[in-house]
This record gives sequence, C-alpha cells and structure tokens, in this order.
Amino acid sequence: VRWTLIMTLTMTLTMLKPGHARDDPRDDAALVALCNQGDAEALGALYERCLPCAMSTARRFSPDEDTAEDAVQDAFEWLLRQFPPAGPGFRRKDEVRGLLCEETRRTALAAGRRTKRCQASAMDPDDLPAREAPLDDTLERALAILPPPQREALRLHEVEGCTYCEIAARLGVPVGTAKSRVCIAKRRLRKWAARRGLAK
Repeated sequence: VRWTLIMTLTMTLTMLKPGHARDDPRDDAALVALCNQGDAEALGALYERCLPCAMSTARRFSPDEDTAEDAVQDAFEWLLRQFPPAGPGFRRKDEVRGLLCEETRRTALAAGRRTKRCQASAMDPDDLPAREAPLDDTLERALAILPPPQREALRLHEVEGCTYCEIAARLGVPVGTAKSRVCIAKRRLRKWAARRGLAK
C-alpha cells in the first residue's frame, strides 16, 4: 500500500507544470472537493500548494533535514489515505491544510523521539540524563488549557506560520481579534510554564 500511494503521488505530480498550484484560482476547499471525487490533478495541485507549509512545520519540529523530509512524506501518505479509494474523503474541506500540518508535526516529533531512543541505547547507562516528560506531551498539556479559538489562532501562527491577516481570513475574524487571540494564548502559556518551572 505504501508504494502504491507513493507511485500515485509521483504520477500525479508529473501532470503538473512548476508553479501550477500557485496559479490555480481554486481555493483549498475546491481542490479538496475534487480530491474527494478522485481527481488526480487536483490531488497534485493540493500537494504542491501544501508542501511549503508542511516542510516548514517539519523542519521546526525535526532534529535534521532527513527526518523532516521523511515526516513530510509520511504526512502526505496519511493525507492520500484519507481520499478515495482508500478513505472516505474530508467533510470539512477548509481544514485539510491545518490537519496536514498537525500530522506533519506529530510525525516529526515521533521521529525525533525514536532518534533520541536510538542514541540513548548506544550510551553508557551512567551517562544517560534524567528522564523528562516528552516535549510533545508537555506541549499537548499546555495547549489543552487554551480555549479553542485561542488554540486554533496560535496553531495557525506558530505551526503553519500564518500572518495575522492570514489568520483573520482563515478564522473569519478581524485582524485585531486574530492578533489578540495569539497574544493572549502566548501569555497564558508563559504563565502555565512559569508555574511549573519550565520557563527560561
């Protein structure tokens, strides 16, 4: 199944000219709707459009470039499995880019943990550092304290790298509201970290 998905994506990309997705007037939701119907060209356009965001996310949470590239590949394979014929497709078509970036983040962090375990297994037991909670577990607990609107705004800003104007457009709120949500979310997280001695 893994190689079938890779071949499907590779064949799809050969149908596209460089920059095709950037010039495509259709928005993400329109492309996802076509992907839900098995449109291979739309799938390739969606891949090209989402790739920069996915790579940026992977590099932020990966220990090296190779791990980042593997995380992006795994995330896109996950995305392919959601579309027909492997999966049912997406009902909320405007959320696919965010879901893809979140899957990329999870994949990159998991790969980072595996790398650390491999490195630790090669060390002398006396040299091993004291165990700490995994970074992503701590992050998930911290994000859980935020109200959903603030959490989503922060995710768009920090994970997807969206500007305040882009966040406002994605969430359908004024730019000032988007900026306020991000600032309040960061302030709450700093206080949360300070109470637990995690702030530097």
